[in-house]
Parts: sequence; structure tokens; C-alpha cells
Amino acid sequence: MALLLTAAACTSTVTTAATAPPSPPSGSAAVSPSTSPSTSLSPEVVVIRPPANGSLRVHGAYPHRASACRHPEQPRLDARYPGSLAVRRASHGTLDLTVTLPFERYLEGIAEVPPTWPTAALQAQAIAARSYALAVTGWSGPQGATLQTPICSTTSCQVYGGIPVKPTPGIERWYAAVNGTAGEVLQDSGRPIEAVYFSTSNGHTYGNDQVFGSAPLPYLRPVVERNDGASPESHWRVALPFTDLARFLVRAQLWPTGRRIGSVTRTGSSIVVAGGGTSRTIDVGTFDGAVDEWGPCFFPGRYPGPSRFGPALPTAVPSGWYAVADTGGRAIVTGRGWGHGVGMVQWGAYGKSRLGWSADRILGFYYGGLQPQPFPEPGLIHVRVATGLTSLTTSPSSGGVTVNGRHVSGSVVVRGGDHLQVTDPPPTARFEGTVTRISPTLREKLVGRDWRPGCPVPIDQLRLVRVSYWTFTGGIRYGPLVVNERVAHDVLWVFHRLFEARFPIHRIGLPPRYRPPRPSDWYNNRDLTAAFNCRPATGDPGVLSQHSYGWAIDVNPLQNPYVGPNGKVLRRAAKPYLDRTGQAPGMIHPGDVVVRSFAAIGWGWGGDWNTIKDYMHFSLTGR
Repeated sequence: MALLLTAAACTSTVTTAATAPPSPPSGSAAVSPSTSPSTSLSPEVVVIRPPANGSLRVHGAYPHRASACRHPEQPRLDARYPGSLAVRRASHGTLDLTVTLPFERYLEGIAEVPPTWPTAALQAQAIAARSYALAVTGWSGPQGATLQTPICSTTSCQVYGGIPVKPTPGIERWYAAVNGTAGEVLQDSGRPIEAVYFSTSNGHTYGNDQVFGSAPLPYLRPVVERNDGASPESHWRVALPFTDLARFLVRAQLWPTGRRIGSVTRTGSSIVVAGGGTSRTIDVGTFDGAVDEWGPCFFPGRYPGPSRFGPALPTAVPSGWYAVADTGGRAIVTGRGWGHGVGMVQWGAYGKSRLGWSADRILGFYYGGLQPQPFPEPGLIHVRVATGLTSLTTSPSSGGVTVNGRHVSGSVVVRGGDHLQVTDPPPTARFEGTVTRISPTLREKLVGRDWRPGCPVPIDQLRLVRVSYWTFTGGIRYGPLVVNERVAHDVLWVFHRLFEARFPIHRIGLPPRYRPPRPSDWYNNRDLTAAFNCRPATGDPGVLSQHSYGWAIDVNPLQNPYVGPNGKVLRRAAKPYLDRTGQAPGMIHPGDVVVRSFAAIGWGWGGDWNTIKDYMHFSLTGR
């Protein structure tokens, strides 16, 4: 399986930590809800420290980004870090997050190659990463001193992922490679070198002066690569229908709207696009960028396309090393490689280690014959892991944490704004959820109010789902939802996930008796998250609502209003939430945790509808 994994190209793509949904529980979990948290305003910097030898799990939220994409992915942070966290308030009220940790623990968190690779390849990667980090930060201190210059955590530097959140097969082998090469650094004239690296070549590497425009370095000279053929990106082919390509280029403002493309050719470092009496000459990098950005946006199931081994390519067009032919209304792009092309080829190191090469021999091949030598290492390093957050939640691996020297039991929430707001939720803040049959008492309450003879689902096929949830004030409450028995455990799982994500809900309860709309509804400010209610659909009184079947839920209806075809809401109190770029508590946005959670159980969202928008509404049928 290692052959199907992709080495991250050092400066090719930005990697962010992703959140994967847990498996839906097979039964219910029950613990007691707890009391409200304490809140305080803090200075411009909050330092959070885990217990000794502990770590901190971090969930971070970013501002919602409006997107024209079909299934937009909202950025999010989900990671675990050793060491302390420094949360700083930026000038515009967002949060910047820096981790301070031992230098070798930083190297253990480098997420550049699969840890199942051969030992020599892992050791070569560890030495290159160590050398690069010391070079770009200008380290020149004594052994064990703190490295004051911070380093970034993306491919603009090298990818730092922290401690794996999910089980990672073979991770101990990577740790062993880091620890087994401690203190070993590639040096030129007594200084650590910028040991850059990338994933896959086009048959050779390039000099740093050819790619980066910097003065030629003796250890970054071109070499012939013959050993990276196991990479999925060693050879690739991408088909771009002209209709797709026109849409991408129009969006990137590289092609006129309404004009068809008739041909695509490559001339040197330029792509020539022609059709309908129009011709555009586009730089290869700009052309690739337009396809990489708008392909996955408009056609997420089509771009990136499959690699020659089956799994998707890392980007729609992995590199600029390709030829173009047009045939049958398509541009056929045939290319090689992924990455910037300078320094060590990671898949080449993999291939050479399979041939029996040592780590020293691999490094010498790519870096002008240099061999690892001892060099003083810093004790601590600062890593910038996130900027632009609106809030973050930290949870220790065990015990409590200290916040600016104050002990806190359990998790800590930090929010931005005019001041940093620090909240420590109750340490017993665990989810409680149950699924039970409709009791005689509840049946008596439902009959004649929410259920009546003739409703499409018998009352015996309904279930009571009780869940704990976070309120807008940071407290925890416990509320009831009546749903169809076939979706009860799925609904329980969704609200468990919303609780873990600390998504706030104003109130969960049983809906009031249905009555036809009337003018006074304009002044109604009810904000109730509810499910079953045997009633007509909003705006279509001749059709039963999906709520009548027990497989629809409205979440925070005030913050997520129904918007008619005229663009107007039904209640005055909902007017502030017509602007969906806002970040008010309880609002739902495309790709956020609410939409993703319901999508994971197969439910559709009314925010995806065309003529009208029902941002509160989720249902099994998508209607």
C-alpha cells in the first residue's frame, strides 16, 4: 500500500488538517450535563500549557468564506500538538496560533512522506528536514538554546502536522528515523544548507537558480533521476474538455465569456488557447493555476482525475512538465512529476532505498556530495501553525492545563474580537443522548398537537431522541426531538458530533401546534430547533412537509431563515441573517460541521436549493 501513498511536494500545495466524522454510534451514550462555564477577558496573548509530557488537541474555526464552488470546503483546524500554545489576537480581531515545542518533537511531526517507507528513505527525509529548518531560521546558537525565529507549518516551509489525530500505521518508524539521526545536519561552509525537496521528477532535477531565481548553490545542482517510477505522479494524463476549460478560464478572467474554445496548444512556457476568432497566450503556471483552482470547484467528482494507480492526483494538473494535444473537443495534457523540481526527489529516495542505498548515499546524490555532520541543535522551536482563526478549543491529553499561569481543569475556548475571550467549559462536558419509544405521557401530548390520524407515519413508528447541546451562552442543556424510528440513531449521531464541535443551538424542543400563517408571524421571534410536526410544507400548503414523516429537522430557524423566491424572509427578526457571510453564533454555512454531519447520514440541506433557500432545514429526502 505504500506505493499508493503520495509524498508531499515541498512547495506545491498547502496542507491543512482535516476533520473526519467518527463512526455513528450503535447505541446511546449517557452522562450528566453540567453547569455553565466561566469566562474572562485576557491580554493580547494567551499561553496554554499541557501537563508534563502531555499534549493538546486543538479545534479551530475560521471565518466563513463565500464560494461559488459546488461543494465548498470550509477551512478548519483539527490537530494535536505537544508543547505550549501561544494564542495571539491579530489587529483585525482574528487569532494566530504558535506552538513552542522541543526541536526533535517538531521533526517528529513533519508530515512529508509515508512512515511505512524504507528506513533509509525516512532517515534521509529526517536529515533533510532538520537541515532545512535550521537553515531557513538562521539558527546559530549553542546546543539546547531556544530558536527564536519561528517557522511556518505549510509547504511554504515544510509541512508540520503535529501528533497524528488518527492512528497512523508505521508512525513509530518515522519517530525512530528522527531520533536515530539526532544532531545530523547537511552543511556547507559550516552552516546548515537549505535542503529543499519535492515529490516526483520529470526525469531530472533543476538547479535552484533555474527555479527560484536565486544565486546558484553548489549543493543544489541538477541530477538525472531514474528511481522515482513508483510514484503515482511519475507519469500522468489529464483530459480537459473544451467546455470545462472555457468555464475555468472565464472564471479566472483569462477567456471571454460566451466564446467557445476550438484549440489548445503549448509553445515553450506558454499555452495558446484559440476559438471563435479569439486567441489568448497564457503562461503555463497561470493556466495550471486556473485549472487547479476551478476544476475541483465546479466539478469536484471529475477534478483532480485519477492517477495511473487509481487514487486521485494531488492537483488537477500536478506540474508544468507536460505536453498538450487537442483531440475530439478536449485538451489532452500528458505530463510527469509533482513539485518544484529542486533538491531531493522524495520518491527517488524511496526507489534508491529499495535498491539498498543508505541515507548518506541518497543525500550525497541529491546535495552535491555533502554528508551529514554533527551540528548543535536548539532545545525549543516556535512553529506558526495557524493564522486568521475566529476561535479555538483546546483539550489536554489528560488532566488540566495552565492558562497564563492559572490552572484550568479540562478544555479551554479562546475567541477573538476586540479582546481575547477565554472560556473554560465544565470539565464534565460530555455528550448525553438517548433513543426511546414514545411514552404514554408523550403520546398524549403529541396527539392533537403535532400528530393526528391521517399523518403519513404511525405514532408507534416515532422515537424520542434526547440530546445535550451547547447554548449560545456556553452552557449545556438537554432537549427532545421526535423523529422517525428509521433515522433516530443517525440523528443522535449528528447531534453528538455538533456537541463535540461546540456548535451552539438556541433551544431544542417539541414544536407548538401548527396553525396557518398569519400577518402577526412577522413579529414572531421563536428560535426553536425541532423535528416531527405533521403539517403542510412552508410556501406549499397542498403538500405535506418532510417534518410530517419524522425525517426532517430545522436548526436555529432564526439565524438560518427561510428565504422566499422574492429574496425576503418570513419574520422581521430574521432579517439580519439574510447576509450569509456573517459569523453570528448558530449560523449554518456551506461545508461547515452542521452541513457535513447531516450529509454524512445522507440528508440534504435547504441551503442548497435554487429558487428558495431554507437554511435551517435538513431532511432525509433533501426536500
